[in-house]
Amino acid sequence: MSVNSQSRSGSGFFAKAKSTLSLFSSKGDKAADVVTLRGTGGSDFEGEAKISREGTSGLLCPCLGGGSKDKSKTGHVLIKGPSCFIFSDETSPSPKYAIKLDRKTANLHDNNKKENHVLVTLEDGLGDVEFQFIFSDIKSATKFTKTVTEQVAIAAEDTAKERLGHRNMKMKSSVHYAADIASGIEKNQPEKPLSPDDFLQVAPQVY
Repeated sequence: MSVNSQSRSGSGFFAKAKSTLSLFSSKGDKAADVVTLRGTGGSDFEGEAKISREGTSGLLCPCLGGGSKDKSKTGHVLIKGPSCFIFSDETSPSPKYAIKLDRKTANLHDNNKKENHVLVTLEDGLGDVEFQFIFSDIKSATKFTKTVTEQVAIAAEDTAKERLGHRNMKMKSSVHYAADIASGIEKNQPEKPLSPDDFLQVAPQVY
């Protein structure tokens, strides 16, 4: 390849990157639709699930977001690298919110398998449930669990390398892009419902 060809190739790359950044800057989260987040390499996982914030079934009162009231909502789940995006559906112009998967654990609950109801919990480093995903089939639930486990391991390895001064040069630009989008919309996650302990702390004391 000639120097001029390399120059044109490089110019094309930076022009495309500049165009993408301009689109994101002008439209914000709306630039991050499903097709954009897939990138040229595709997503690591996609599927439909009912998603709820934390384990709401263990709470005390439906008026506080718990008890028998089902607050789960069906959405389109997309994982790209260590970032999980929740869309209303596959055609939505932007994600509702994102979940960073680093230091998370996905647990498939085989004992809770029912027809059209396969539960996977996403837990933090202490084992506390942060999100529940209910899939309609075991295949999707298993793939989701496996993908989360793989991406968490990759993220941990990359973090360890960065601490040693070794940056992962093989990481795709689309994965970096997805991570930037996730950082901007992680704050849009639904609020955590009150746990029984939280309820006891805020409830009025009776003497």
